[in-house]
Amino acid sequence: MQFGEAEFWSHWFHRYQKYGKELGEKMANIVGVKGVKSEMIKLSIFDTDFPPGISVYSAKEAEYKELVLRRDLMELYPELAQTLDPDGNEKLQQVCILP
Repeated sequence: MQFGEAEFWSHWFHRYQKYGKELGEKMANIVGVKGVKSEMIKLSIFDTDFPPGISVYSAKEAEYKELVLRRDLMELYPELAQTLDPDGNEKLQQVCILP
């Protein structure tokens, strides 16, 4: 199944590379150190030699993984809260507490 997924994203990447100028813009979720940020990406400047790192999850699998991570972080929350600065503490609260 993983090889099929890799092949799918390889085809996706090459199509965007080939037809990017015609497509205009696309919304993308960029995952970084401070969380997920949604941005409009101009496909006319889609200029890279390698496909981006992409992870695909079903909605149920992603929801389960998020629930497990949130549970694990809630167990560590008291110890982590003491060591973080205000900005880090706010981010930790968003991850642990908010749905």
